[in-house]
Amino acid sequence: NGTGQAANPTATLTFPEGTWTTAPEPIVVRNGGTGIGITGFTFACTATTLVITAVGTPIATETYVFRWSLLG
Repeated sequence: NGTGQAANPTATLTFPEGTWTTAPEPIVVRNGGTGIGITGFTFACTATTLVITAVGTPIATETYVFRWSLLG
C-alpha cells in the first residue's frame, strides 16, 4: 500500500523450516483481495524460497491474497 509501485514487483517468502533437498513445485491460487488491475502472476521456487511476481503494475489501494501448497 502507498505510492511508488514499480512494474512487475516481487514478493519473496522464505521457508521457515529450512532448505528443501530439491526445489519444490508450487501450486498457488488467488483466493481473495480487491485487486483486479493485475492480469497475472508468476510463481517460482528455489530450495529456500517461493517468489511471487505480479505481471504489470499494482494499484496502491488494491490487495492480493494467495493460498499455496508446495510439492516435493
